[in-house]
Amino acid sequence: MGEEAIVTGIDALVKYLSEHGETDSVSLAYALNTTEKTIEDWANVLEKAGMVRISYRVGKMYIAIPTNVEAASKELMQNVEVRKSILEGEIKGQINVMDKLNQKLDELKKATGNAEGAFRGKAGNIKKELDKLAKIEKEVNENYAKVKERRDYMDRLVLNLQQQFKAVSESAEYIKGMSPETGGAGALMADINAKILASDQSTKDLLAKFESSVVAQRKELQQLAVNVKDENSKLRETVAQEEKKVEEYSKKLSSLKSGSQSLNSRVEKEKGKILDDAAKARQEIEKEYSLAEQQMAKLRTLIAGGKEGFGGFATLNDNLEHLSTEIERISKEKDQLSKEYNTLLQQLRALDSLSGKKAFEKKSRLEAITGKSRKASKRLDDAVQAASKAGDEAQNIA
Repeated sequence: MGEEAIVTGIDALVKYLSEHGETDSVSLAYALNTTEKTIEDWANVLEKAGMVRISYRVGKMYIAIPTNVEAASKELMQNVEVRKSILEGEIKGQINVMDKLNQKLDELKKATGNAEGAFRGKAGNIKKELDKLAKIEKEVNENYAKVKERRDYMDRLVLNLQQQFKAVSESAEYIKGMSPETGGAGALMADINAKILASDQSTKDLLAKFESSVVAQRKELQQLAVNVKDENSKLRETVAQEEKKVEEYSKKLSSLKSGSQSLNSRVEKEKGKILDDAAKARQEIEKEYSLAEQQMAKLRTLIAGGKEGFGGFATLNDNLEHLSTEIERISKEKDQLSKEYNTLLQQLRALDSLSGKKAFEKKSRLEAITGKSRKASKRLDDAVQAASKAGDEAQNIA
């Protein structure tokens, strides 16, 4: 159940209790079209907030709004307003931190641009050659990642196929082991037959008594014998119906078993073929992967050797590339956080439209916004630390 649905449900519970007074959980579940367990959960939450009183009588939970609920609601609303004001100040403070982070990133971008310009001026054509090497290295890494992903995909595919075949085989074996007694039909028939035999014996005994009884008992015994015969007749009808059900069930079961055996045969046949094909594909990809690893090792050695020929220029170029990439990553994170914080402020301001009667809903929504703000704050701290580290790297390069 979603967060808003829970809050709306709790408000509906409070409204119902306000209009109808103390009500048991079963009646509330019926009135609010939910389960008794849900009503109990809502009631426990409201009791902790001082919004309802819970009592138990004859094994039932009874829920009522206490006489001082208006005072409790007012106190809750005041508490929510204080927390809302504090959170709004915190979010605005985080937005100020982002403004400073933005300035820091602008400075870093400028410093990196100046360093790259100076590097190009000193390195001349060396920069172009290093850029070519970087491009080749990037393409090699991307191709290697694709091959690795194909290998991992095949591993997942083979495992999934094995699990599916196992499930089908287990289902077929289960059906194969089923019997007509499944569902209790056989046990029911045995019980009914025992009752018929007992009724037949009772009828014989009654008729014997009837012959030897006095006239005063004759009418009573005759009626009793008729009743037993009627019961016996009904039992026989029931047996006939059950026998028919068992016969139909047996036919269906026989057909199901036949189908399951056929399915199992097809599964075993297809299983071998499919898994063999998958294994062959996996072997081919493994060869391709091994070849890619060998080529990667050679290319990395060549690239490293090429960079060594440029001495300290290569290291400086790598550092500049890493710094530019990191600054770009932090900038994207900062832009995303900016959107999230603006959304949180809008959600906070929307709480002003909730009246005092919706104190609990206001509290619940405020808690949700607070949780989101805490997560965003942690990400912002990480971005600030990353920017500080990038600043140190920029100073070292300079």
